[in-house]
Amino acid sequence: MSIKTMQLGVSKNLLTKVPRYFGAPNAILRELFQNSYRAGAKNVTITYKENILRFEDDGCGSDADSLLIAGESGWDESSIAVDPAGLGAFSFLRPEYVESVRYRSRDWQMTLSPANLETRDVDVEYDLEHAPGMRVELTLAEKTQFDEDDFRQARGLYPMNVSYCGARADPKEMKPEQLLDYKPVLEVPGAGRVGFGRYGSGHYRRVAARVVWQHAFFNSLALQNALVQGIAHLKSAAEQDLAQAIFENLETVFFVDPESGIRPKLPDREEVIDDGHLHAAAYQIVRTVLDEYLAGFDMDKVKALPNVMEKEQKPSAFQRLQTCAKEDTLAANLARDPVSEETLRFFGYIKVDWCNSSDVWISTQDDGDGRYPAVESESFSGRDILYVREPVIVVEDEGMRAALCEQGLYAVGAARKNGLDKTERDVQVSGLRYQAGDWLAFVDELLVNGKPVEFLARSNSNTLWNCPELDAIDQEKAGRLSAEGKTRYEEEDDELVLVLAVPPAEFLSGLEKRYPFWRGYMAWRFDDQGIVDQLTKRSYDDYDFDDALIEARFQQEAIQWLDEKMVGSLGAQEMMEETLEHLRSARQDIYLRISGPFWNEWAAKVAVKMARTAVDWSVHILEARSRAITKQFHATVENHS
Repeated sequence: MSIKTMQLGVSKNLLTKVPRYFGAPNAILRELFQNSYRAGAKNVTITYKENILRFEDDGCGSDADSLLIAGESGWDESSIAVDPAGLGAFSFLRPEYVESVRYRSRDWQMTLSPANLETRDVDVEYDLEHAPGMRVELTLAEKTQFDEDDFRQARGLYPMNVSYCGARADPKEMKPEQLLDYKPVLEVPGAGRVGFGRYGSGHYRRVAARVVWQHAFFNSLALQNALVQGIAHLKSAAEQDLAQAIFENLETVFFVDPESGIRPKLPDREEVIDDGHLHAAAYQIVRTVLDEYLAGFDMDKVKALPNVMEKEQKPSAFQRLQTCAKEDTLAANLARDPVSEETLRFFGYIKVDWCNSSDVWISTQDDGDGRYPAVESESFSGRDILYVREPVIVVEDEGMRAALCEQGLYAVGAARKNGLDKTERDVQVSGLRYQAGDWLAFVDELLVNGKPVEFLARSNSNTLWNCPELDAIDQEKAGRLSAEGKTRYEEEDDELVLVLAVPPAEFLSGLEKRYPFWRGYMAWRFDDQGIVDQLTKRSYDDYDFDDALIEARFQQEAIQWLDEKMVGSLGAQEMMEETLEHLRSARQDIYLRISGPFWNEWAAKVAVKMARTAVDWSVHILEARSRAITKQFHATVENHS
């Protein structure tokens, strides 16, 4: 075996390919600004007319040979240049972009073109009158076009005065672009500095990041990905969610410290190298920003916030949160809604939202096979949103969730976040009055987790009430249908979907006043029926609703329970008149609803059915009261005897 020592080398053909390593023609502009900065220039003058671009600075200038040898930058250790590659001048020699470039500095000048890469011969003129700084004049190819924004992007944050003169404008100062919109800028140990700029409010969120390398800046996909991974390495899910909200809703601006080991990709420096240095820095950025943000809140004030806060009503939940932020901190300045919302979650609040079903009415729609009820609403798409810092009930049924939320029992659809403080739903009733096949039941008392409520609704008949008496109704129907060989879905119209703990007359009155239980029921009972385009309008004369029949039935049934001696007594007469007055009010209320422009035949049938239910319930009340009066009457007679 023999060993032969060989040396690495560079092919002569590589010289002609170097310009193609640079990307878009904007690399030319970035290289010009970078060279002026490295030369210590304080002033730069740009003239751009037609296809001639002239770039002049007052820096220290350069030797000709440092521009002609690939890999030789000409910058020594005393220069402010970091990691110079010595290839930038070759970006000017791509024939698709540039026809020729002329240099003038110190006592020399030369003209280069892409053809010089083939011949490798360049004529340099020396012993000229001394010229300060550097002047570069490019004759651009026909397809190469720049606009003012291209120059502004390349201008970066360099600490130089820049004068720009376009084809149709007088010279003007070109100031550095404003990247930061939020204060303060934070020091990140071992990495550099980080600040934030504004970011769009589109529906599709992502982390956005810019890197600033020696005053030049560029969008960085590598930093974006590194930040996402840095967020994922945080210890708790709550920290991850909050950090994600911050970095997804703001643009991160990272000022790289060269000592961090992070380097841009050569030769055009349009991206940073995706390596361990970058990922270590990204985690430090995430950790520093999150710690600084949370440190900006006065925790005593946070603990003193109300346990229930509304999103829209002033002062809103977000406004209250901002009162807890210390002045001139990151917390005080990053007041964007998505960030504030996730901050409230971090501090133990749960977002509770449900459809606002105000201004709801019922109409019918004809699909050719018959009419069916549907919901109409002026604001059905609106939502009520609260942030609560107390246990919530997890309820998948939207109708039941809306019913609970409208009565101050906070319910959410699912426990999506870890650590959600939730409670089970326990429903208790007393005095249940229900007729088989009805969708409505009345009770004397309705408790949910021990709290009295006026109503409870469900939009899905498969949802359990979590109440033995109410669930028994579903079980009885399921057993009957099973015996008949039917499915539950074959008789959905007679499902129990609304339970009320209010007197029937008050319920009927609620039709006109649109009480929450009425809105909740109508909105969620038929939420899947769609919105009708044409409403079926009927007049008052289309309905035969004889209240005398109801009164007669009521009197007949009432007399059966009253002692005949009591029928003519004053107490019984007052009780009878009071109850009949309730019925008359309910009847008139139904008349008004039926004659309204949004009611129709189906709604009228529902109204009649509710009126009959009200009669049954009123009779039940009358029975109890009549027994008490009868007992008192007999006691009085016995005493007088």
